[in-house]
Amino acid sequence: MARWHVVGAWLIGLALITASRASLWTDEGRLWAAAAAHSPAKPRPWINLGNAYVRARQPHLAETAFRRAVTLTQAPGRTREEQRYGRAIAETNIAIVLIARGAREEAGALLLAVIDRMPEAQTPRRVHQWLMHAPPTSSSPAS
Repeated sequence: MARWHVVGAWLIGLALITASRASLWTDEGRLWAAAAAHSPAKPRPWINLGNAYVRARQPHLAETAFRRAVTLTQAPGRTREEQRYGRAIAETNIAIVLIARGAREEAGALLLAVIDRMPEAQTPRRVHQWLMHAPPTSSSPAS
């Protein structure tokens, strides 16, 4: 009989753990914050956390997450492609945040640096073209 109590307690414990983990899936920001905490040396969770912050209209937190991703893409042990693509994605996202807060010149310079390092990347080129042709009061390309 004691064995069934142990099994029952074990099942209840698993159910509680499952319920607590399932709550992460209901909030994108919490999901990616947990992923970044679980894998703090990987740039992808930080990029996704930054994207979640952009959607939540928290640009300063987004920029911080994207800048962390840039740093992580340059860590020893990353392949050249991981360094190039991860950095380009994170810096393009930083530029979009900068545009949204009105720092157009800084965003333009950052986009040109990304394009210079990675001329085949289309997104930074498109964002830069938008920046050059949009009036200063236009909403950002991320909105």
